[in-house]
Amino acid sequence: MKAILISGLEKKTNKQVQYFAKDCKRLRRYLLKKVGLKQKDISFFSPKRILNIKLKGLLSKVGKIVSKNSSEPLLVYYSGHGLSKMWSLYEINDRRVKSYSLCFTRLMKVLKNHNAPLIVVADTCFAMSLKRHMEELRCQWMLIGLAPEGQYGDEAGVLGQVIESWLKRRPADPKYNTGKRLVRFFKVKKYNQTKYCLLYGSDKRFHKFFPIYSFKRIEAVLREGSSLDYFVYPKK
Repeated sequence: MKAILISGLEKKTNKQVQYFAKDCKRLRRYLLKKVGLKQKDISFFSPKRILNIKLKGLLSKVGKIVSKNSSEPLLVYYSGHGLSKMWSLYEINDRRVKSYSLCFTRLMKVLKNHNAPLIVVADTCFAMSLKRHMEELRCQWMLIGLAPEGQYGDEAGVLGQVIESWLKRRPADPKYNTGKRLVRFFKVKKYNQTKYCLLYGSDKRFHKFFPIYSFKRIEAVLREGSSLDYFVYPKK
């Protein structure tokens, strides 16, 4: 089995976002000590490494790993910022520095050459948005994510829940962290219509509008695809 661990980065000097890399290192320790993988089986793309090889280099190296080991089970783990159509590998509010975003279409072009079971753990916001892209793959796949499609995730991440299940040799089925508690269901606002009311200001011309809405109960599905957890269970 092979593993590819990718860490996102927000700013070069922001120590607060180093937990992205810490999560990757935590998973690497688990794979080495519990699953029995060797150092050569794990490719870790740290923020520093990604900044050096850039997005094109990352895709090239990941592509070579996939092609060379297409008949072996593969685990891909990403920890960082994410949007509905991409993983935001590197974000910074500086026009002089280019941001790196790995769109799902480009990621699938690399992973389509993989023939063996594939496990993807997306520790990012909007994580389950990747599902419809993975459905295009020919191999068996499993996707576990931090947040449902269209929803933000909590900075605590999903890796802790996943490893806790795997240590007990159970399929990982994490709950959604709303920032306050772990839940199986959550509520979102469903806007029905908008009404207008006159706000009597000094000019008596300003109109203030307010929406009419209800709450919709949604199941937080953070696991899709085949059941492939046994590939990453601890050695007996």
